[in-house]
Amino acid sequence: WMPWRNNGEAAVDQLEYDAFRVKNKYMENGYLDAEVSKPLMRVDPGSYKAEVDYQITEGVQYHVGTIGVTQEIKGLKAENLKDLLTLKEGKVFNVKRMRTDIKVLEEEVGNLGFAYARVMPQMKKDPETKIVNLQYVIQPGQPVTINDVIISGNDTTKDRVIRRYIYLAPGDAYNTRDLQDSKSALGRTGFFESVDIQTQRLSEEKVNLLVNVKETSTGTISAGGGYGSYEGLMVNASISDRNIFGSGINTTLGFEISQISKNGNLSFINPKIWDSMYSFGLSFYKRDYEYVDYTQDQVGASVTLGREFLRYFNGSIGFSYSDNQSTLNDNSVSTIENFLYDDQYEKTAFNVGVRFDNTDDFYMPRRGMKFDVNFEYAELNGNDFNATVFPGGYGTVLRTDAKLGLYYGMEDLIDYDLILRAKVQFSYIDREEGEKLPTAEKLFMGGIGSVRGYEPYSLSPHLPNGDLVGGTERTIGSIEASIPLSAAAKMRLAAFYDYGVIGSDRVFLNGAIATLGDVSRSSTGVVLEWQSPFGPINIVLAYPIDDEADDRTASFEFSMGTRF
Repeated sequence: WMPWRNNGEAAVDQLEYDAFRVKNKYMENGYLDAEVSKPLMRVDPGSYKAEVDYQITEGVQYHVGTIGVTQEIKGLKAENLKDLLTLKEGKVFNVKRMRTDIKVLEEEVGNLGFAYARVMPQMKKDPETKIVNLQYVIQPGQPVTINDVIISGNDTTKDRVIRRYIYLAPGDAYNTRDLQDSKSALGRTGFFESVDIQTQRLSEEKVNLLVNVKETSTGTISAGGGYGSYEGLMVNASISDRNIFGSGINTTLGFEISQISKNGNLSFINPKIWDSMYSFGLSFYKRDYEYVDYTQDQVGASVTLGREFLRYFNGSIGFSYSDNQSTLNDNSVSTIENFLYDDQYEKTAFNVGVRFDNTDDFYMPRRGMKFDVNFEYAELNGNDFNATVFPGGYGTVLRTDAKLGLYYGMEDLIDYDLILRAKVQFSYIDREEGEKLPTAEKLFMGGIGSVRGYEPYSLSPHLPNGDLVGGTERTIGSIEASIPLSAAAKMRLAAFYDYGVIGSDRVFLNGAIATLGDVSRSSTGVVLEWQSPFGPINIVLAYPIDDEADDRTASFEFSMGTRF
């Protein structure tokens, strides 16, 4: 269905198989009695063209009459199994859905320990009424237990690190869902290029789990950058290892340098303290960013403690401290700019977060959902404020951040590795009336991870003279479609559309409280996604759709070492 997937040359060895493919397509549309002849190929030597003919007898189109499930497994109800089936009574028969339903039934029985259950479909056709009655007969076999878990392919990662993510252990009853969840959990670590888990049958009641992994490069020297009309050439780099010494511990030492910024960070994250359900993280950072009118200098640290629960969920609490110094770049700036940007304060924050993740891969998920919600309660302390305008001083801030990512691979439906993605993020900041919210704590848009096609942090509500005041509410959405370019090179091409809107609840302007209008922007473009030997690389070519005259656009950006 995509022209570039077919070169137009005849594959003679596939002609006979094409007859079976055509018959299968008819059976997907209810024609169970369809007959397709062997191919007849006529070749024109002069034009090097050929015609291939098939003789097809369709027969009648069948609808589904009754569907039943025959089984004798204790604790399993046939009616509950019928509710899981995609082939429904009264609908046109579809052999593809029947095969899907067979797999569903095998998985449901497999969740009860029957690793080698067989599902036999029995069809009774009536050409007169054009009805086919379907009966699934389940032959469960013997319940199976795990004898051993045998791990191979891990040259660096320790066996015990891999076993953390396998939900089946020696002596456990076999479970299909646990097997699939184990494969997905290993894929989400980002330690492996591929993960394969097979069963090795030892007897009617015993199996070994054969876990074979192919490790990917987790220790990288990452680099990225871009070019913008405001920041000029931007360069960033980091030395990191998500799996240092094969221990599963994530460490990062990074920096970013451009004409207007100098940032550095050091972080340490242990996702499984002593192979437990608890995680621990520690980070230090220093950020120095020069905006048009002021320079923001931040130094801070944070500590986080988390725990995994209910397999896909992770809860965390954290504490952070930062010292923030914003200074004006020019002593001759206006009173308004001094009011907006000249802030010196300390921030102490307490964080609570919940994360859900059932995706199947860290860098390139093809199924599943990710959802994060984080609440930050912060106290700001400083004395450089106008007590008349802000009688409450810097005060306290409550910030809410939520992110949602949905991933769906289309290969099972269209036999092509198309990946669809939808992402939404929302942020909201609340504080008491009469308290000052520094510009550095407000929200902005632009750049990778936001609305691409605009320079980082360059979009927000602004004053009539163009000064950005930052926002207190922000929503950003993205839809993406990713197709393979080269499987051997691990290279893909994604098209995207971004849309974001940001607003501010109130600002102090000309001696009074004022409300500025919301700012909305959108963009489209393509991303070259390359899983290189040095880590994942994103090259972004973006086109801002509704940019305005004073917007700072960035049509080209690239990054290395980030999660797609």
